[in-house]
Amino acid sequence: MRKFGRALIVLGVLAVLLIGAEFGIRGLVQSQAQQAVVSAGIKVDDPTLDLAGGSVLAALVRGRFVDVFGGAATAQVQFEQHQVDLHDVRYRGSEIKLVTLSEVVVGRLDVTGKLDWNGLSEVAGLSIRYGGEGRVLVTYRVDVAGLSLLDVGISGVPRLDVAAHQMELTDARIDVAGVELNARLSQQIMERTVKPIPLTVADRVQVTAVSVVPDGLVVDLTATEVPVRR
Repeated sequence: MRKFGRALIVLGVLAVLLIGAEFGIRGLVQSQAQQAVVSAGIKVDDPTLDLAGGSVLAALVRGRFVDVFGGAATAQVQFEQHQVDLHDVRYRGSEIKLVTLSEVVVGRLDVTGKLDWNGLSEVAGLSIRYGGEGRVLVTYRVDVAGLSLLDVGISGVPRLDVAAHQMELTDARIDVAGVELNARLSQQIMERTVKPIPLTVADRVQVTAVSVVPDGLVVDLTATEVPVRR
């Protein structure tokens, strides 16, 4: 009976140690994941962070960490030379590997947030607004048919060229206030005026998807092999 009691005590102590280790490692993984977001060039304000289900210790025995995920109201991201805010940010870190006792590599970091029209306008150097039905409306100042500079609104459906790190306008339509243009002249103006909008981010980070909502452009970012050192 005494041996049985001692065994229970030993098991209880081991359970407490394992629970403590589990919480300790969870705290370490969460801290490293938050640092990974910063290392990818994304400055997150007051982020939340949680771990995917399952035991961290069990995952660690198999040579990997569990996925981490979280969110924040805003984050600062640098597109080209412009640092702008992303809103309603959500992120997830996966394929996390322990390289050494002081270094972790996040194999994949996915971030989604909304770039409002003011932010996108700053990045593009143009006035960009919602164009309705999944379109954006870009305002250019151009010389039309020898007239003085006019505001030309060209709407289009954004199409992301991931490899080129830029967003193009497809199915473009033109509207010049107070001026009627024939189809040929309209096409000439669009060919001369409409250029891709560059969306280059930091090293190891690229824009992987965009979609239009009434108050901005939802942007998906993916970073790979992000090292984090303690």
